[in-house]
Order: sequence, then structure tokens, then C-alpha cells
Amino acid sequence: VVLAKSLDQLVNTDMISSLNPSPEQRNPGLFVFDTSTTPPSYPAYIQPGRSVWRDYLFGKGNTTEEGDYIDLASQLGFEYTTIRGWDQWADPYTELTTLVAFADSRGVKVIVQKRTDEVDDTS
Repeated sequence: VVLAKSLDQLVNTDMISSLNPSPEQRNPGLFVFDTSTTPPSYPAYIQPGRSVWRDYLFGKGNTTEEGDYIDLASQLGFEYTTIRGWDQWADPYTELTTLVAFADSRGVKVIVQKRTDEVDDTS
């Protein structure tokens, strides 16, 4: 729980960031970027942006529906669309390749996602 006397104090609290050590302190040498600067100096493959996505609540979707989300991301000026459930499509890699090309034509990048429990191997 964070308490503050004003909205400014609430928004600018450093309590959350002070709860854990920095990634570099937790895993020395694991990260190749400098986390001591503000903002941190991230490698080129880390690119901030906004994404649209279909919630699991609405099912896995299909390529037509995901194409609509790509169009929506483009119209909103968002950088990304996140596609979940793609691995359950009839021909997932072919369909995903087609969607990525479509997204590229709209200036949108694609993030594909799988739930941790779908890829976690505890053996």
C-alpha cells in the first residue's frame, strides 16, 4: 500500500523501485546494459512501445481477427500487436509468417506470446 498527501507524491514515489535490487545487482554480468543511468542504457533489441492484443477471455482468435488488431494498432499509431494462441492454429508458422508480413506493411511489429505454463519444462 502506498499512501501520499498528493497525486504528485503518489505518482513520483520510489517505493516500488526500492523494493528490489536492480537487475545488475541480482545477476551481476547477466545484463549487457548499464542500469545505473537514468534512463537505463538498453541494447537496441529492447524497444519501447504500445501494443494491442486479444484477451484470452475472447478465445484464441484467428488470422482474420488478428489482422483486424493489426489494422487497429496501425490506426492508433501503436508500435506493436501481441498475438496469443497462434500455436493452436491449423498451420501456425505459415499463418504467423503471413500475419507478420501484413503487419510490416502496416508499420506494426508483432510480438508472439505463449503462457509460461505452456513452455515451462520442470524436468
